[in-house]
Amino acid sequence: CPIPNLPPRPYTIQSVELVHIAYDDRYLITQNEIIVHLTGNKRLTVFTNMAFDKDYKLCGYEGQIRNFGLTFDPSTNIERQGIIYLICNITQTFCNGPLKQYSSVNKCIQYLTTSVPYGSYDRGDQGNVACRTIHVYFVPLLPSVHCPHVGPTGGGACTDKTINFYYNQPNFLKCAHKQ
Repeated sequence: CPIPNLPPRPYTIQSVELVHIAYDDRYLITQNEIIVHLTGNKRLTVFTNMAFDKDYKLCGYEGQIRNFGLTFDPSTNIERQGIIYLICNITQTFCNGPLKQYSSVNKCIQYLTTSVPYGSYDRGDQGNVACRTIHVYFVPLLPSVHCPHVGPTGGGACTDKTINFYYNQPNFLKCAHKQ
């Protein structure tokens, strides 16, 4: 859906196809495979595990998108430069006062062009421009959370992580109600 004050997204959801759903017989947990059909004849396959509490409310999830980078990574320097320009303009517009990340649009462009790799959406949680591209669309909705993610530090979200990081995360599904 369109977000006020932002340019339209390059792709929109046309339909969603539930390919597979499985239920845990001991806990309120589902495993899902979903194909999201987008404009431009693109599609994404999304795998999710979702946990529900005793009131059947979603309390935790984890997910993975297959071939996110192959589907959406920009293929030219002109596209990459346009995305950096978008990030910097949105950041300067919405990240003000204590949320300010860069002193100017030009400083932002310089930083994102020379100090961090562009990266791939396949590594969209690392210290790269691709991660900041994901988060910039959330900046107008919740600047206090997402401004740090698009800034120089990455705000804990767009930071380089080692493989051990992924094995030391909390169990996001432990909130599931036991049947």
